[in-house]
Amino acid sequence: MSDNNVKVKENKQGDSDTLVIIGNGFDLSLGLKTRFQDYFDKNKNNDFVQEKENFNDLLNKISKDTTINPNKISKGQMFETIENYFKDFNSTILSFWDLYLLLLRYINKNNTNSNKLEDWSDVETQIKRFFTENNENKSNDFNKLIWTQELRKGKQLYGYGEHDSSHGINWTQTVPNSSFDKDDFKRIILPFLLEIQNNKNDTYNELLNQLNKFEQNFSNYILKLPIKGDDYSECYQNKLNKISESTWYNVLTFNYTPVPTKTIFTCEVKRINHVRYIHGTVVDKKIIPL
Repeated sequence: MSDNNVKVKENKQGDSDTLVIIGNGFDLSLGLKTRFQDYFDKNKNNDFVQEKENFNDLLNKISKDTTINPNKISKGQMFETIENYFKDFNSTILSFWDLYLLLLRYINKNNTNSNKLEDWSDVETQIKRFFTENNENKSNDFNKLIWTQELRKGKQLYGYGEHDSSHGINWTQTVPNSSFDKDDFKRIILPFLLEIQNNKNDTYNELLNQLNKFEQNFSNYILKLPIKGDDYSECYQNKLNKISESTWYNVLTFNYTPVPTKTIFTCEVKRINHVRYIHGTVVDKKIIPL
């Protein structure tokens, strides 16, 4: 287990009773591009950008194919078409969660009422929804993933047993005019984003591994931001000192960015006593404390 509690200096005046809690808004106030949409849209990693573009191109092809002869293509046939597309798609950088969130952004890009996935709170909400059953149909994206994996494994989408009443899906029906609805589009693509076809426990474990990969990608992005040097430290400490009303104070941070604790000016009277990282920090590469 990693210890994310950092004691900066022994406080001879006694422990401070002031606690400064900071989140992503603090980093944004420093001018850092740390919103979720920044991670996707301003990431300059060449491999990351290339895989993101390849995935978007693949989704465009799939979306286009659902509009060709819409009254003749069954959903089972469309599943096979998507499988052929994914044979040429290789993702070594993007995690399942990167692809899943990109898929949701693609589906919702023209929907003004949908979750735009701009902030990290949006991401947390969406991951929770992935595992949480809907009160109306008792389903969620995780169950859809498992169910479609089972269909792929049993090859039931190619003419046999294509109606499943427990999920309210009839795979033999023709594609609606124009395209698949959003739920159909997402359901059929989901299993291709996670190439594991065993049981639920294996899938849970792999989703956790993919979450580590997702957060490592974000860590790599953060490390490219200007989070080192005296200018960063001075600006950071000045903002903290303005927030704190006491000489010694403690910091509780939900951010991955490091809290600079080395005093820039020796005449500075306000000092940090303790720093606690809720999620770990990119500097020590402990993003998900175990």
